[in-house]
Amino acid sequence: MVQTFNKFEKAILLAVAEGRTKSKSKEQNRRMAKCPEWAKVTGDHDIDLDFWGIAGEMAVAKHLNICPDLSISIAGDGGKTDLIRNNKTIQVKTNFFQGEPVLIFNQAGRNYTFKTDYAVLVSVVQDVPDSIKILGMVSQKSYQSRKRKDSPWYEHDFGYGMRDCIAAKDLTQLKPSKYYYAQVFATAEEIKSRESLSKV
Repeated sequence: MVQTFNKFEKAILLAVAEGRTKSKSKEQNRRMAKCPEWAKVTGDHDIDLDFWGIAGEMAVAKHLNICPDLSISIAGDGGKTDLIRNNKTIQVKTNFFQGEPVLIFNQAGRNYTFKTDYAVLVSVVQDVPDSIKILGMVSQKSYQSRKRKDSPWYEHDFGYGMRDCIAAKDLTQLKPSKYYYAQVFATAEEIKSRESLSKV
């Protein structure tokens, strides 16, 4: 599923990105922007990192038909929650890397661990302007069972400490997305109105 933003949506994304970039410390932004893989997409500009992160959140919000969080916070949320649907929390991770995309989380004791009910991985589409591709989702339940032998989760050190990872190919795919999300993120009223799961 690819979400392409129109001029109005781009203007909103840019305004929020500018606000969030200014609210962060210069040292934090430059440290992120110097990553060579990110620089291929962002041109080594701080604001573009925030732009694509917010774009990922908006793409998923559009897909779920919910309002995106466009707030600007100096402290941020520590990677806790990007979106909420029916009291279920969702964290959106935007992938900038070439090759097979991977969903990556810090391990316990750090910020940006997997704290939400669900996590969604998206990527910047290189050959389609102003577009985000939704790659898939994974649940907190899956993460909690990552130590099982048959788990698709694995650990990897990218040069700055061990991280918990899962490849995009092992995520729950969103085709047909409207049916799956209608079931997982349904409200109580929506569930009550159904006669069976075949209605999803």
